[in-house]
Formats: sequence, C-alpha cells, structure tokens
Amino acid sequence: MSVTTLGGDGDFDQCCDEIILYPRTARQCRHTARMCTPPVRQLVADSGVHVSYGVLREGARLASSGKPYDEGYSTLQAVIGEALQCDATRISAAQYQRALEQVRPCKTCRNLPVTRLLPITSALSSPRTRQGFLRLGGGE
Repeated sequence: MSVTTLGGDGDFDQCCDEIILYPRTARQCRHTARMCTPPVRQLVADSGVHVSYGVLREGARLASSGKPYDEGYSTLQAVIGEALQCDATRISAAQYQRALEQVRPCKTCRNLPVTRLLPITSALSSPRTRQGFLRLGGGE
C-alpha cells in the first residue's frame, strides 16, 4: 500500500474496492508503511524479536497533536531492548501501548516530575513478571 494509483480519492477508493479493503484501513496501512522507514525495519529485523504490524501501527497512530505517538519508534527500540534482556521472542501490542503510556503520561500525570513515572524496566524486574511478558499477547 505504499504505492497507490495516480489520481484522486475516487481512484484510491476504486483500487480498495478491487482488493476488498476499506479505504480507511488502506490509508492506515499506507501511513504505517511510510512511518516504518528502512532504518526502523532494519532495527526490527536485526533484533530477532517478532514485532507485528499491529505494534507498528500503534506507534504510527496520530496523537491529537497531529504527530505519531512514537515518531521515529524510539519507544519501540526501548521495548525491543527490554524484550531482548528478558529473552522474549515477541512484543505484543498491549505491551507496547503500556510503554507508550509511560512515555506520554495521562492528563492527570502531566505535572508530576519524571522521577515519579515508572521506567519500563520496573515492570520486568521480577522473574514472575518476565514470564508474564513472554506469555502476553495471544493473538495480537
């Protein structure tokens, strides 16, 4: 979906009809593909950690500011590092969403000093939690 037909929305919609895909979904796919630059793709490939399209889409989603939640995927890089430290083989969308929430705190937490926010590693500090990290995600 990174390459589409020339023309207006009508051509795009017709292309989507031909491949039985909603235009909104196609636009999300195209946006995610644009966000996943070759360096990001290489990072994921070199890590050996399975990162699903859903995870990549989560980082590419636009916040109310109009910028992606994880522009440049720096949070994803940190989560991949955590997964590698725990010998995890995959990252679920739920795990990534929690990491993104730590980076962009909720409205009520915005005025707290950064030291009051939990680092990503704290969630994985115990062996029991690490095992949960490996089992989370199911079909995500």
